[in-house]
Amino acid sequence: MSVAAALKSVEAVNSRDVDAFVECLHPDVEWEENGDVPGARVIYRGREEVRAWFAEVLAEPWERFEIEIEEIEEASPGAVVSGQRITALGRGSGVEIDLRFWTASWFEDGLVVKRKVFWTREEGYTAVRGQTP
Repeated sequence: MSVAAALKSVEAVNSRDVDAFVECLHPDVEWEENGDVPGARVIYRGREEVRAWFAEVLAEPWERFEIEIEEIEEASPGAVVSGQRITALGRGSGVEIDLRFWTASWFEDGLVVKRKVFWTREEGYTAVRGQTP
């Protein structure tokens, strides 16, 4: 069930449907980005903050933005690890992005309650198997 919920949220991102995306999130969601980007915000709490993240990070800067799930597994009950690839084209700049990363997502009542980003598969699995939301 958690894998299907994770795929539904990616589908909403790819269709740029912020309302459908936010419906995939628990009201108390903690949405965490990778902290490797200087000056970037790392944690967004609650649906409204994640809605703002969607606009700032996903919608506004990109003419084209797509996430492809390369691998996905329910790694422990209620927790999913997925390997993802983003391809995007910058709006105005024409900069092309091709980026691979891993996410660990925890679910409650079929909704994402916590999400973290990692650069390696091992980090994602370690987070899911060694930590609870």
